[in-house]
Amino acid sequence: MAPVYGNSEFAKNKLSSHIMVSFRTETEIDVGKHHRVEEHLASSTDYIRSHSSEPCEDGWTAHDGNCYFFSSEMQTWFVSCLSCGALDAHLVIIETEKEQVFLRSQIKVYHWIGLNDLDTEGRWVWVSNQTLEETGLQFWLKRESGQNEPDNWKGEDSSGENCAITRILDHWSDVPCKRNFNFICEKKQISTFMHDD
Repeated sequence: MAPVYGNSEFAKNKLSSHIMVSFRTETEIDVGKHHRVEEHLASSTDYIRSHSSEPCEDGWTAHDGNCYFFSSEMQTWFVSCLSCGALDAHLVIIETEKEQVFLRSQIKVYHWIGLNDLDTEGRWVWVSNQTLEETGLQFWLKRESGQNEPDNWKGEDSSGENCAITRILDHWSDVPCKRNFNFICEKKQISTFMHDD
């Protein structure tokens, strides 16, 4: 079994090329073999149509080359990381304003994102080890009072607020990692299907 990536047309062309090359001699393809190739290609095309996959698995939402899972259960940040890992994904890493707007449009409650400052207070790092300075993108809540996020408030947890959530109003906040929130998992969108060689 070998994976073929992409859409059905790409797979059909790739498969056609593979079949034609495997039957081609250095001079020419005899008519009998050519017909067998065409028959095999026709049956393979039917297989491709019947086995083409959606861009994301059931329960996931596709957007801009990624698949997103919006949990309905609430967990700590750490357990959420493990849950995403069990799904071959990671807590969401927000890389563009367009992605932030999309995520906000999908949620009605707070959700964990893959951002924390657990190692060094004030040095926010994505689960990919990329810092906010490297991405250049931040959506921290700004209040009229001037008390903006992240604020590392220690009223609820003496260790402070070291993990981030995305809020329903297009902003991020730092909160204690041990609190329970819904979470967003993310993984790359890959359409694959398998065929027999």
